[in-house]
Amino acid sequence: MARVTGPLFSLAATGSLAGVINAASFRGRAYVRKHAVHRAAWTAEQRSHYARLSFAQAAWKTLNNRTPTGMQAEWQPLADELNLTRYLAFVKTGYARWSTTNCPRITPTGGGTGTFNILISAVTGGKNHFGLLATRATDNTSFGIVIYFRAGASPLGNLNEIGLVLPNWYPGPQFKRCLITHVPPGTYNLRWKTLNTNGTLSSFQGSANNRIVT
Repeated sequence: MARVTGPLFSLAATGSLAGVINAASFRGRAYVRKHAVHRAAWTAEQRSHYARLSFAQAAWKTLNNRTPTGMQAEWQPLADELNLTRYLAFVKTGYARWSTTNCPRITPTGGGTGTFNILISAVTGGKNHFGLLATRATDNTSFGIVIYFRAGASPLGNLNEIGLVLPNWYPGPQFKRCLITHVPPGTYNLRWKTLNTNGTLSSFQGSANNRIVT
């Protein structure tokens, strides 16, 4: 990153020059950088990465609300072995398990199976996003639901096609409105699987086809 020394790029210089470089300052130090153009659409891998990490963060918060209570503490032995915090041990292990059939576990060794009685309705397309209404029909002990989508064909559940991972509402509200964002324009099919507390993904549980993103 270049230091600002010339009169054109003085310490007070800010903004863009011909849409090529930007001048700014950070903590009192002036600098210039290449002008970056924001892309409205993420790649499938970026979207999947964001969805999985967002799920891990939200799911971790629910563990101590479950029965038996104090499930976060069950990750301490693995955390000590990996020299990480319990949270990071949970995220690292869960992220490594993701595949078309496996997902994060509620404890390092699994624990139960759980069911997820859920209905996803009102799946609509919008400007670079899908809007969904997810309703939990009954209280249960499952872990969450994984939503896949792909343009032009029903997705097969490939890791790169994960659009959103919703943690179970435990003991939260009966419905949630949610968005899958940064989606390129096109016509899409969406499908979803439930994931149980033992770290296993179900077969596809439902679908919403021919949703248009503008």
